[in-house]
Amino acid sequence: MGRRITPGRDELLNAERWLMPAADPAAGGRTVALCYPNTYHLGMSNLGFHRLLELFQRHGWAGLRTFLPGATATGLRTFDGDLPLADVDLVAFSVSYEEDYFHVLRMLALAGIPGQASRRGEEHPLVLVGGFAPSLNPEPLARVADVLLLGPAEPTLPPFLRRLDGLLEGAPGRCVPRAELPDSLGNLPGCYVPREDRPPAPMALPRREHRWTAAGQASRLLEDRAAPAPASSRILTPHTEFADRFLVAVGEGCPQGCRFCAASFAVRPPAAWGEEPLQSAVAEGLAATGKIGLVGAAVSDLPCLGALARSVESAGGDLSTSSLRVGALAGGGGSAALPALRTATLAPEAATERMRNVLNKPLSDPEILDAVGECVAAGAVRIRLYLLVGLPGEQEEDADAVVELARRCRERVLQVGRKRGHGAELLLSINPFVPKAATPFQWAPMMETKVLRRRLERIRKGTAGMGGVKSQTGGARLALRQALLSMGDRDAGELLGDEFTGPGWWQRLRRWHDQQGSFLLDERRRDHPFPWDFIDRGVRRSFLWREWQRARAAKATPACDVTACVACGACAGPGLSRPDR
Repeated sequence: MGRRITPGRDELLNAERWLMPAADPAAGGRTVALCYPNTYHLGMSNLGFHRLLELFQRHGWAGLRTFLPGATATGLRTFDGDLPLADVDLVAFSVSYEEDYFHVLRMLALAGIPGQASRRGEEHPLVLVGGFAPSLNPEPLARVADVLLLGPAEPTLPPFLRRLDGLLEGAPGRCVPRAELPDSLGNLPGCYVPREDRPPAPMALPRREHRWTAAGQASRLLEDRAAPAPASSRILTPHTEFADRFLVAVGEGCPQGCRFCAASFAVRPPAAWGEEPLQSAVAEGLAATGKIGLVGAAVSDLPCLGALARSVESAGGDLSTSSLRVGALAGGGGSAALPALRTATLAPEAATERMRNVLNKPLSDPEILDAVGECVAAGAVRIRLYLLVGLPGEQEEDADAVVELARRCRERVLQVGRKRGHGAELLLSINPFVPKAATPFQWAPMMETKVLRRRLERIRKGTAGMGGVKSQTGGARLALRQALLSMGDRDAGELLGDEFTGPGWWQRLRRWHDQQGSFLLDERRRDHPFPWDFIDRGVRRSFLWREWQRARAAKATPACDVTACVACGACAGPGLSRPDR
């Protein structure tokens, strides 16, 4: 096969179809370089990036998208408007993944903006950083960003823009004096202005206002004046992961409480949009493209999923979803309850029932096999299984269990496929476990890299001869680098230098980790001070610790019941929410 040629800027722009007014930098208003620190393909596949662009436009700022250029680039200008970044009022980064921290520094360097906030002068625009990864632990970027916005954008970005607009009115040039930022911005919701001369002050992330759901116990209905409609695609283009598919976010968080997953604990209580706003968004997408993608951490738990699927089917549209929950398929009517999917994604995460209890995914092997069979029966020709290696309490035989699970899933695919007249390809996506902030596994040790590599190789060899099965494994060394940026303190920002990405980066990374006491390889004590302890997300630390103890004992915990439970603190009433941090 020939090498895929990346389209040029003009070709990408010409292929786009905007579903909202495009920014006009010549109109005379404030301008922001909205930077996604990765490629156009990935940035335009990210629904949160679409939402940010919409929010900036809604509040009077011309959002000029900016993406990571190719390796041979010598400069950086905005994708929209072709402006130098030095000419905009604000440079804003939306960062979803820790590995993209390196790209933040590269983009600043290409723009001629110092990578360290302390080295910027009043001739440089303010650098704002937000997104899911820094909201979990902002400290590795604390010396890079002038300001970080933590938490969801809807309640944090509008007040920040209003305040900044007022400050810029009275400032010479295009920049607010940086020494004034802590006093000027530090009292805004979710606004973190790092300082070298003192530790971060305690801050509570802004909470959305919810009303009780009438559809079940698992989540609340999402009601937000700042976001009158679900996030959805604002620009359609074939040059994305979803190729002109109109994406709709169905909610926030997840009620299942998988202990490794930040979406289950950092975003609480779980919330879902109601049927009326979701049907409206789906109708817009059907009119625009006819291809709908429902995305979220808990699509399977959406009460109106069946109604949305019927709306798409009756309109002759095409529907896809993000990962489906195995338990929902096992107990929810099987293939009759599934939307018609070409590709189905399931996430058992571990290959044995014991390890799934550790993760708080109490699924039996028959439930997983039945879910695979139901996906084939519903018409899927591709089934992706997500699995983790290197989990707390994992043994050598658990790697062999991955191979055995793949074999049994393949047998079920063939069995159902013979009856249905079509087969399905089984894709295994296997990645090393990386501990995340604000989860019960923040206390968990990471597995030695050499052990991870041995187990991943064992799985690759074990599945290599299986017909109809493909496996893709993540890198053990890259996992350690990601974990250092996920769990590290402000000094972890040192890892963002070129010496940790170029030749010899692995040896330098290990040396740095060893000098820091190899903290990722040790189980942490209950009172261990974490860099993100100053952030109050509404979830009690004692609850997270209890979940870590239950994980060590391989005990499962029921999913959220937002109508009655106050165990984690997120749904507790005033005065009850967080007696301990």
